[in-house]
Amino acid sequence: MNGYNFKDAKCDAQYLIPILNILGDNLIGIELGVGKGYSTLSLVANCGNIEKMYAVDSFQPYQDKLKNPYDNTPAYDVNKADVEFDKLTFYHNLKYSGLKDRITVIENDKHTALNVFENDSFDFIFADAHHDYEDTITDIKEWYPKLKVGGIFAMHDTNNEMVKSAIKSFRKENNITNHISDFDNTTLWIKTDGR
Repeated sequence: MNGYNFKDAKCDAQYLIPILNILGDNLIGIELGVGKGYSTLSLVANCGNIEKMYAVDSFQPYQDKLKNPYDNTPAYDVNKADVEFDKLTFYHNLKYSGLKDRITVIENDKHTALNVFENDSFDFIFADAHHDYEDTITDIKEWYPKLKVGGIFAMHDTNNEMVKSAIKSFRKENNITNHISDFDNTTLWIKTDGR
C-alpha cells in the first residue's frame, strides 16, 4: 500500500468539498481543531485547488464547557491518553496520506497561532474547536479578520444552540446580512465587503 485514501473518508468537513472545489485556484485554508485529522486530510485530498492547508491544534487535554443535561458533567472530557491517541493518529495519517507537502501543522493553542498570520490570509476557515457561546464567539471574532473578502467561514457543531447563537450574534453585531448555509451540522457564509 502506497498510502491512505482520504478522498472517500467520512469527515466533519464533507459539506465544504464541492464548495471549495469551485472557489478558485491556489487556495489557502485553515482548520482550527484537527483531532485525528480526517477533515484536514479529506479536504486536501478532494480539493486539488488547495495549495496550502494549515492544521491548528494544541493536542492538550480539555473539558468542554458544554454540560450534559442529565448530570451536569462536561459533555466532552478529553484526557491525556485520548489526546495522545488523536495526535499519534493524526501524524500517522498525515505521513501515509501523500499530502504532507500541502499541509502545515501548527501544534499550538489557536489563540497563540493567530499571531502567525496577517489579516486577509485565508480563502477559507473551518472552525471545529468549541461547543459553547463564549469560546465560539471568541474564535469567530479572532479569526474572521484573517479571512479574505470572498472567502468562506465555516463552523462545525452548529446543531448546538450555543454555537448557533454565537454565529447569529457575531453576524448581527457586524451587520453581516448575506446568505448563510446551514447543513450537515456545519454553518457557512461568504465574507463580503470586508464584513
